[in-house]
Amino acid sequence: MKLCNRLLLVFAISFTNVFSQDVKYIDSLQKEFDKATVDTTKIDILSDISDAWYLSSPEKALETNNKMLELIEEAIPKYSGVPQKRLYLMKAGTYNNLGMLSMDKGDVMKCLEYYNMSVPLFEASGFKEYLASAYNNIGFVYENHGDVERGMEFYFKSLKLREEVKDDRGIGESYNNIAYMYNAQGDQEKALETFVLALKYFEKAKNDQGVGIIYNNLGDIYKQKGNYPEALSVLQKSIAIKTGLSDHKGLSTVYVNVGDIYERQKLFDSAKKYYNSALVEAQLAENKSKTSGALQNLASVFLRTGDVSKAFEYGKQALSLSIEVGFPEKIRDSYSILSEIYAAKNDFKNAYESYKSFKEMSDSILSDNTKQDAIKQQMKYSFDKREIEVKKEKEQSEFEHQIEVKRQNQIIYTSVGVLLLVIIFSGFLYNRFRVTKKQKAIIEEQKHEVEEQKELVDEKNKEITDSINYAKRIQQAILPPERIFQNTLNNSFVLFKPKDIVAGDFYWMEIVGDWIIFSAADCTGHGVPGAMVSVVCHNALNRSVREFGLTEPGKILDKTRELVIETFEKSDHEVRDGMDISLCAYNKKTKVMNWSGANNPLWIARKREWIEVKPDKQPIGKYENSKPFTTNKMQMEEGDVFYIFTDGYADQFGGPKGKKFKYKPFQELLMENSALALDVQKQKLDVAFESWKGNLEQVDDVCVIGVRI
Repeated sequence: MKLCNRLLLVFAISFTNVFSQDVKYIDSLQKEFDKATVDTTKIDILSDISDAWYLSSPEKALETNNKMLELIEEAIPKYSGVPQKRLYLMKAGTYNNLGMLSMDKGDVMKCLEYYNMSVPLFEASGFKEYLASAYNNIGFVYENHGDVERGMEFYFKSLKLREEVKDDRGIGESYNNIAYMYNAQGDQEKALETFVLALKYFEKAKNDQGVGIIYNNLGDIYKQKGNYPEALSVLQKSIAIKTGLSDHKGLSTVYVNVGDIYERQKLFDSAKKYYNSALVEAQLAENKSKTSGALQNLASVFLRTGDVSKAFEYGKQALSLSIEVGFPEKIRDSYSILSEIYAAKNDFKNAYESYKSFKEMSDSILSDNTKQDAIKQQMKYSFDKREIEVKKEKEQSEFEHQIEVKRQNQIIYTSVGVLLLVIIFSGFLYNRFRVTKKQKAIIEEQKHEVEEQKELVDEKNKEITDSINYAKRIQQAILPPERIFQNTLNNSFVLFKPKDIVAGDFYWMEIVGDWIIFSAADCTGHGVPGAMVSVVCHNALNRSVREFGLTEPGKILDKTRELVIETFEKSDHEVRDGMDISLCAYNKKTKVMNWSGANNPLWIARKREWIEVKPDKQPIGKYENSKPFTTNKMQMEEGDVFYIFTDGYADQFGGPKGKKFKYKPFQELLMENSALALDVQKQKLDVAFESWKGNLEQVDDVCVIGVRI
């Protein structure tokens, strides 16, 4: 017996990034997690650990997601506003991940439970692309377990949302699902046409995972049509993509398809080779459903080549795993192949028992519940119809008896009725006229009041906006113009992107003798509150250098912290605001660089080497266990490029999953472009940031400074 393979594309919110899965990488993430103190940072690190485990160890990915859920539940009561909303979104994404992992383990009810728990959270978040993925996943579960009507309902909900937000990857996924349904209904041409349409959207979205799946589905269609050369051609493309992605689960499916083509052509050695590869990949993916399917295929091909012993071994394993997974079709197919194997062994008793089990499972799957329901409905309809007919006959007899009396009274009743209607209708018209006139007067009065209130609100909004714009002019006046930066540091750039009209981030420069002292600083908050803190911190930096004559970065930061705390302590309320900063003092004559940092590092690109100078893990402001800031002294070399920055670039949400950009990709982007001219680097950084952000809101101020020696 040949097992038919089905492939349906299902994406989750945190569908894995492709990492080189090495223990060192995961260990480094674990160390970051152990050091982290901020809830959202710890959750983000756990998300990366889950991503790293997904393809290589789903069990550990499941464990990590459960830990994430615990941390999120603990963190939600501590926050309000946007941070709390973000935590709820993280919670929804974690539910979605847990649902996908439960499906891989064969726990369908748990999977559906998690998906349904994610839906109200995604609806509240307003992110339609995430809600569409959740609907798609629920549709897959229903459709895969026989509830076609519910499955279709959720697929179309998903497609509608994806078209609204112009999600090319998601539209490709939906077309893939629709194409599969065409194929299941026997319309291969329509399925082929729709798969090609899905491929177009995946290629447009540059989604390799989706392209690889569509190539496999096209191969399956060509195989069904008997066009084996074309089928093998597209399946090899799918294998190449999935190998690059380390997609063990997907590779298992493609290898089964290739093995099936060779088995149909009676090239059994090649079929065994690919079925064995499918089994290995399914086991690496820890996917019991795929493992069971590969075992059934191997049992089938060994039976066809006369190796009954080997066929029996694989058939028993397939049955055991199918029962554990709980998919009725796989249990049915396992009993079917075992029935044939027992017959080949002349063990007719067990052959009969297996065949009986096969029939029972087939009857269960293809039950006549629908037909019986139809018969019941027909019987109910017939009974109701007869009952109505009997009732009508009785009513007809009574009607004929009373008709003569009614006819005599009809003229009187009609005349009186018409007269009453005329009186009532006239009264109704008069009353409506009075009510309408009164309502019109009220509406006019309310309209006038609303217009006055609108004018007042517009006036206040204009006053507030004008005030903030004036504050922006003041803030710009204290920032050194970029041309002065470039005149002082000849080969440099400043990428400065405030989130709001005014910013909490700022950059700063002072020249003392041969020393050029400059920094990129991030004050608590953004917008108007952040700008107010930035004025305090900017003034403290100026005083540290101009009034106290300091040029060594560590001592400048010590004095700045002292001045900031002194300023805020004058308040009757405790103020814990402060600043993270990366501060450089560069001597153009000697090329000596002195540097100190509060939470923000210094990155240096030196030829093919990348150097990170780590900051002191403390802010400028009130901090328990504070200590003097460290001054790092280094001799710079010709051609060195160094970067200082705030956290706004790495913390920006965006991309296909709405996740943070993060520091590692930020570092890789700088490394990739470090040899380019500084103005080109700035342009590429800006384009990459806007592309990643897409239609999402900018979450924080951005400041990046690059200088080439």
